Amino acid sequence: MTTPEQNARLAAAGALLCQLIDPVTGKSYLTPNQVAGALTADAAGLIVNLTVGYPVALEAAAIQLRIQAALHPLVGADVRVHVQSVIEAHVVQRNLPLLKGVKNLIAVASGKGGVGKSSTAVNLALALSRHGAKVGLLDADIYGPSQPMMLGATTPPVITEDKKFEPVMRHGLQTMSIGYLIEMDTPMIWRGPMVSKALQQMIYDTVWHDLDYLVVDLPPGTGDVQLTLAQKIPVSAAIIVTTPQDLALLDAQKALAMFQKVHIPVLG
Repeated sequence: MTTPEQNARLAAAGALLCQLIDPVTGKSYLTPNQVAGALTADAAGLIVNLTVGYPVALEAAAIQLRIQAALHPLVGADVRVHVQSVIEAHVVQRNLPLLKGVKNLIAVASGKGGVGKSSTAVNLALALSRHGAKVGLLDADIYGPSQPMMLGATTPPVITEDKKFEPVMRHGLQTMSIGYLIEMDTPMIWRGPMVSKALQQMIYDTVWHDLDYLVVDLPPGTGDVQLTLAQKIPVSAAIIVTTPQDLALLDAQKALAMFQKVHIPVLG
């Protein structure tokens, strides 16, 4: 049982947290219907149990200090803040079923080659992992896989008893690439249907382990791989990479239009 003084502290703290804005999301840390589950009181003061929907490993300490600084003058008591992250799966195009072991798939695309798409994909994956998310990286460029070299990975994936691929672990990422399965100097002389089949096999036959995000490094253009991804594979969102030149921007606009037509949101 809480005392009247504790109840007053809880009410004041809840009202303040409903107005305190999280700079990451631009929304308040709590809504009125979340207050009862997030705030408790004991003899020492207040306890705030906060859940956010983004990777929080690098932000948790700052959030704790921000909430303590806001609440302590108001309630005049000790404030203990516990922050955890729960990443939810977002809606995908055409209500496709989610990939097993993957909550969100982010496609990194470019209309034109040589603009830094693969560098963006691997650094995005590493950054999400550093922030505390469980992240995978799929190299979907069948003709010119680059992630094995960027990750310094040459070991082929382990094949499970049921003929699935175990992802190759590099720098905390679960990774997969056609480059793990062939010699790097071997040209892939395949027609479009074979390329699409290879992409689907790498995605569906890899045993992804409880990923918050799977970052997919797409080849340049708007061809078979992109169409397969858009039509048959659940994509949460896309990112388009370009350089400032008019020719690169022209191709990037085509990639943007493709994702818009298949109702995949573009994050930037």
